[in-house]
Amino acid sequence: MTRVRVNEDKRAVPMRACAACRQRRPAAELVRFVAVGSSVQPDLRRIAPGRGVNLCPTRACLERALRRSVFGRAFGRELQLDPDDLVATLRSTLMDALLALLADARRSGDVVDVAPNAVVPPELKALRDRSLESPGASGAPEVPSVAVLSARHRARVAWLAEGIAQFTFPGSGDMNRRHSSGVRGPGRSERQSSQRSEKA
Repeated sequence: MTRVRVNEDKRAVPMRACAACRQRRPAAELVRFVAVGSSVQPDLRRIAPGRGVNLCPTRACLERALRRSVFGRAFGRELQLDPDDLVATLRSTLMDALLALLADARRSGDVVDVAPNAVVPPELKALRDRSLESPGASGAPEVPSVAVLSARHRARVAWLAEGIAQFTFPGSGDMNRRHSSGVRGPGRSERQSSQRSEKA
């Protein structure tokens, strides 16, 4: 059963658990993955049909999911997952979503070029500064310097910027090994965790 939380606007917010750390968060704050052939793809818009696996947008949770064969068990099939390819896909998907969001917000007047007293989300500024300081980082993005006027857009921009930083800059974990995410019988602790898991 999907649990919900009521926000300050008295709207129901769907909640999900990260398949790696088990922390419950609003669904919009997790990355949903779906199976595509023998691999997986992020589904940021959460509209792809079929079963999904939710993860926090962090290297730590992605690494844990790979180590524990979370994807293979969830989708019930043998998967060959290359961590480097998965990180690159995540980084590209998050960056495309950020640029699309900024373009849409600019059309509505919620995003403007930086000006005095304009509000630049600190997460976006930090991502831009790190990109400029680390031009050699694999996949370092070209981040626009803009001000976001809408609180609603600022929250999503911050989430995307933090995710991009997680999967762009070194120092967040070792993702250099290829993982075979096959289906295997879970141990006792994994069976208990599986009993608590929810259908995405």
